[in-house]
Amino acid sequence: MPIQAEVRPRAVKPMFGRADHRLDPKRRLTIPTSWFERMGRPEEVYAMPSLTQRNCIEVFSPPEFDRRTEALRDASLTNSALAGFLSNLGELIECVSVDSQNRIRIKDSLLSFAGLKDKVVFIGAGFHIE
Repeated sequence: MPIQAEVRPRAVKPMFGRADHRLDPKRRLTIPTSWFERMGRPEEVYAMPSLTQRNCIEVFSPPEFDRRTEALRDASLTNSALAGFLSNLGELIECVSVDSQNRIRIKDSLLSFAGLKDKVVFIGAGFHIE
């Protein structure tokens, strides 16, 4: 019987700086290539409204999203207020596929929340993109 190697997610490296882009005609966002590489070239990413910045969307690679939510998942088992918060937040979070050109299509409600109509400013915020 052949032995299969364990597939581990690629390590996420920090992202910093600013990148100015535009929504394309299909309202897709293109993740800057260097940042996409630093995210580990994920097949999908998580997009959600920022909890700390007004009119901002945060984009996370799956390993970073898992790292940030692990403690919350465990705590929500015994904390009903936290469980309610996570339920409300879960309704707003979207897992989106990344195409071969690093483009993602975030739902219109999130684009509207952030006021994105044409121009987009990406900010490298450490281990995620705002």
